[in-house]
Amino acid sequence: WVIHTRWMPDGEKALMLIVDTMSFEPSGWWAVDVYTKSVNFIMSPVDDAAWSPDGRVIAVLYKDRAHNANSIQLKLIDAETKAEQVIKTYDDMNFIGGLSWSPDGKYVVFSLGKYQKSNNLFVLSIETQQVIDISENDVGTYPAWSPKGNIIVFEVDKHLHLIRLDDKCEIEIPGLQNAWSP
Repeated sequence: WVIHTRWMPDGEKALMLIVDTMSFEPSGWWAVDVYTKSVNFIMSPVDDAAWSPDGRVIAVLYKDRAHNANSIQLKLIDAETKAEQVIKTYDDMNFIGGLSWSPDGKYVVFSLGKYQKSNNLFVLSIETQQVIDISENDVGTYPAWSPKGNIIVFEVDKHLHLIRLDDKCEIEIPGLQNAWSP
């Protein structure tokens, strides 16, 4: 059965994490073409994935439980060739709080942290491969970009927050507790 779905921006394919119904273990991420109904294996199970706006690259966060459950890798995967590029490994992290591409495809925002402790928001520049920590309060999860790509929205303890990237001004939207769902 399907436990995660991520749409390709053009709406023609969905990226799905499929679980084997016999073993209840994830079998991998698959691309499903909604028009041809073809299904293609994309990659082994990863914890979170997001398609780039042009559909050519998949950003993934991967926890290698077999080797180190407290280490998370940020990878970029070519959707066609399936070539993987490890961008950065985060040691001493074990919680993934989501990732999202900017509308122009130049950046990826993601949330990592220690389970039930602080989570940081990071932004990866696709061009330079540099990652910066944009966290002010160290608790943001489920980040998503505004349509213009100048603001990131995220959750902090069931409250909606916005951060502008030009001046890192963070704003809490009052009265929206328990109303935010990525």
